[in-house]
Amino acid sequence: MQKRITANLGLKIFSLLIALLLWFYVMTERVYEKTLIIPLSFVNLSENLSFAEQPPKSVKVRIRGKGKELIRLKFGEYPKIVSDFSKVRKGWKRVDLKKKDVNIPYWSKIEVLSDPNPKSFVVRIEKKQEL
Repeated sequence: MQKRITANLGLKIFSLLIALLLWFYVMTERVYEKTLIIPLSFVNLSENLSFAEQPPKSVKVRIRGKGKELIRLKFGEYPKIVSDFSKVRKGWKRVDLKKKDVNIPYWSKIEVLSDPNPKSFVVRIEKKQEL
C-alpha cells in the first residue's frame, strides 16, 4: 500500500499543481458582483476653510467584474471618489454622488452597478479658528 502512494510521487505532485492552477483559472474567469467600501477624498478646500463636522470617510458601491479584476483591485490601485471643493464657500454644501464619480483604475474592466450609498450628504464649511 505504501509503495502505491509513493510511486511516481513527483508526477502526482505535478498533476495536483496543474489541477489547482486550472481550477484557479476557471474560478477567476467567472463574473462576480461585490459591494466595496470606497474612500472619499475632498480636494482643493481653501486653506482658511474647514469642515465643521467630519464628512463621511467612505461610501458603499456595488460592482461587477471577473474574479481576476477583483483580485487586481486588492493589490493595485483601489477605486476612490474625489470631490472638488475649490469653489466652495462658507456655509452648507450638499454633495451628490453618482456612479460616474467612482474612479475605477484605467486598466480595469470593472463595471459600477449602483450609485454610491449614501447618494448625498450635507457638510457645513466654516472659517478656520485662529489660535
